[in-house]
Amino acid sequence: MTSQINYSNIDSAFPVAGQDNDSQGFRDNFAAIKTALQYANAEITGLQNNGAVINSSNNFGGYQIYNAEFLYNSQTVFPLGVLSGTVNLDWKNGPVQSITASGNLTLTFSNWPALNKMGSILLIINLTAGQTISYPGSVNKTFFTNPSATGTYLLEFTTIDNGATIYLTNKVGLDFYYQGNQLITGPGAINLTGLYTSINTTGADAYTLADGSEGQEKTIIMRTNGGNGTVTPTNPLGYSSIDFTAVGQTATLVFINGYWHVKSYFGVTINP
Repeated sequence: MTSQINYSNIDSAFPVAGQDNDSQGFRDNFAAIKTALQYANAEITGLQNNGAVINSSNNFGGYQIYNAEFLYNSQTVFPLGVLSGTVNLDWKNGPVQSITASGNLTLTFSNWPALNKMGSILLIINLTAGQTISYPGSVNKTFFTNPSATGTYLLEFTTIDNGATIYLTNKVGLDFYYQGNQLITGPGAINLTGLYTSINTTGADAYTLADGSEGQEKTIIMRTNGGNGTVTPTNPLGYSSIDFTAVGQTATLVFINGYWHVKSYFGVTINP
């Protein structure tokens, strides 16, 4: 926004010392100063009411933040407590929530973002005695096995259509999660049977990724760096390929509506 403060209307050479000066000049200068101060007041008030601050929480009212680099950011964990029965997961409580089950659970969801905006909830759930978990019909469990053994699990729920379809994956806690995982040494095709693929590059290695099934997730990790590795999905959305150049770099993709979307990544280069 261009400032409306116009100081050029103020005659800095008036009044002239050592002579009579027309009082109209004083009035003109006072009027110009008053107008400038009024604009300054409005603009400063606007900044105070609408500007981002570093000593308080900020509400951007749904506006985008883009072309930004984030470093050392954490996410607040919303503790739901020790519960049983029907438990509602409200997206507005934050993307990370936790619960300890004291009995069987039936999960419900509310306040997902609007259509064509992605929302996720990572639920840290502690099953103390092998309790069961039930889900609404909107939850797609194609690539998911429900936890039942005592332990702590990380369940991630993701939607892009206001909760009409919610994709569920288990991030930590089940032995099945590691079954079918793939280790590739040198170039090759990334499989669709395991959730993880580790790559050991032997040079400038190229990797392909065929189309998956709706809601499928795939995480690719560089395990050994013998050269740069480039992953090229058959149908990427918003990018062309992903470069892996260091051990530990990862990318998690999700297949939705015929395309591999980049869900999250660490260290890799996303090529346009």
